[in-house]
Amino acid sequence: MFIVTAVSCVLFSYYNAKSQPETQLLAKNTEPGPVQIGVQTELPATKIILKGGECVNDFENNYSDEELEVLRLVISNLASGTSARIYLVTFDSSMLIQVDSLHTTFPSVDLGLAEDDGILHHVVLKICVAKRMVQIEDLAKKRKLLPSRAAKIINTSIIPLFSKRKLFEGSLKGLKSIMKELGYVHNE
Repeated sequence: MFIVTAVSCVLFSYYNAKSQPETQLLAKNTEPGPVQIGVQTELPATKIILKGGECVNDFENNYSDEELEVLRLVISNLASGTSARIYLVTFDSSMLIQVDSLHTTFPSVDLGLAEDDGILHHVVLKICVAKRMVQIEDLAKKRKLLPSRAAKIINTSIIPLFSKRKLFEGSLKGLKSIMKELGYVHNE
C-alpha cells in the first residue's frame, strides 16, 4: 500500500521494452514515499542522502571516470544561470525498496540542501540498470515537469538508448531533455 505524498514522479521499467507493444511502453505515474512492506528481516533505507549535494552519484558504478566527469560538466553547464538543478543517481539493486512480490520502487533522495536555497526546481533522474528501472522526480513545490512529460522523456530520450546498452548516451540525452522541458535551452 502506498501512502500518497506531494511529490509526483514517473517510474518505468524498461525490461524487455523491445518486445512490448508501443501502448505498453508508456511510463506509469507512481507516488513515492513511505510504503508498507511485508515481513522482512532487513529493510533497505527509505531515504538516500546524496554526498554533499553532488549532482552525479553513481552507486551502481555504470560510468567510467571520464563519463562521470562529462556528466558533471554537462549538468553544471545546463544549470548555470538557471533556477534549476538536475541530479543523476544510479542505484544498486540492494538500495531499492521491495513493496511486494511484484513491485519495487526507488527510495526517496535527500539532496542535503538548505530548505530555501533559491533554486526553484530540483529534478532527480534515478536509474537502476540491474532492475531496468528509470524514474524522473521533480521535487519542486510548484512542479514544472508534469508526469506525462517526464514519461515522454523516459520513453523517447532514455529507453531507446538504454535498450541498445548505451547507458551514458541515454543518460546524457535524458538530462538535456529534462532541461529543455523545464524551459532552459542548451546550446549543443
